[in-house]
Amino acid sequence: MRKNNCVDLIISDLEMPRLNGLEFLSLSHQEPALADIPIIMLTSRSQEKYKQLATELGAMAYLTKPYLEEDILATINKVISGQRSAVS
Repeated sequence: MRKNNCVDLIISDLEMPRLNGLEFLSLSHQEPALADIPIIMLTSRSQEKYKQLATELGAMAYLTKPYLEEDILATINKVISGQRSAVS
C-alpha cells in the first residue's frame, strides 16, 4: 500500500475520447503525481502491436476484453504486490 498517494493502481482503456491510453501512459511518467502509480491497460485491442507499445510505455499488465473477473483480480493483486504481469 502506498503511503503518499490515495491511488494504488490505475486501470485504463486504450480507446478514450480526448487522450488515448498510449498517450496517457507516456504522459503519466512526466506527471509527478502519477509517475509511481502502476497502470494496467484493459482494452478490446488484442493485436500484439498494442500490447507491445503499452508494455514499452510502462504498462504493468495488458488485459483484453472480454475478461474473466478472476483474471483481472489476480492481475491487480500481482501488480499491487510489485510483480509485472504478462496477462493478455
